[in-house]
Amino acid sequence: SGVLVWDEDNDAIGDLVYATDALGNVWKFDDIDNTPTVMRLFSARSPSNDVQPISAAPLVGRNPGDGKVWVFFGTGRYLGNADLSDDSVQTWYGLKDEDATISGRGELLEVDIDAEGTIGSRPVRVIEDISPGDLVGEAGWYIDLISPVNGQQGERIIEPNQFQGLTLLAASRIPSSTNICAPGGTGYVMAINPFTGGRLATSFFDIDGNSSIGASDMLNGVPVSGIGFSSAPNNPTFLGPVMQVSLDDRSRETVVTSSGALQPRRVSWRELVNE
Repeated sequence: SGVLVWDEDNDAIGDLVYATDALGNVWKFDDIDNTPTVMRLFSARSPSNDVQPISAAPLVGRNPGDGKVWVFFGTGRYLGNADLSDDSVQTWYGLKDEDATISGRGELLEVDIDAEGTIGSRPVRVIEDISPGDLVGEAGWYIDLISPVNGQQGERIIEPNQFQGLTLLAASRIPSSTNICAPGGTGYVMAINPFTGGRLATSFFDIDGNSSIGASDMLNGVPVSGIGFSSAPNNPTFLGPVMQVSLDDRSRETVVTSSGALQPRRVSWRELVNE
């Protein structure tokens, strides 16, 4: 379905290629400038062991804490009429690439969608709090896209994940139309910690629209991990902290975020004096 070229040694020349396919496989092609080798890094399967198709290229990033490379993607398909009524469980994944095949979700940490509710009229959701220590001995994490309120709804991720500073974002959709060509359904834009799969320490979204992010943007005092839309959202775009989201009904919404506060930056400096 999609490929991503990765520069392992930062010399501006691609060293690895990561690819996904409609059978849920994540492939890694190594040594592409000599004699390429291929390895199946992972095969995405649902809790009932059904194949989870992958519709978009993976996203790859390096954990600044320990230097390990991670691969991020969501599963699901939205190509034909049959996909509209498909309510099978799809999943959001973050995998550590340690140059070995991950046998299945049993090697990954399960992260839950803990709660859903509304702030004002805006649907929101909260994802479980995970500490870096919870990932010790795990090959990554996964989040099954199952609503704690509405249950299994066929929610899926069909576009590439993206980074905004040190935050991982994904747009999901929940189809409801009987016509693949007609706008319909709902969905979420979610923001989490890429290297734990858990929620951020503070809310990412200005839910109440007052152009600042604080206690009023939390659900029962807990930072919000996702905001819902009345029509299925596409991947957001950013201008500084301002997030623009185009929806399937051809409308557009603007949401202020805390993304500017989550950019990597210098945390110390040293003055050198030449005497």
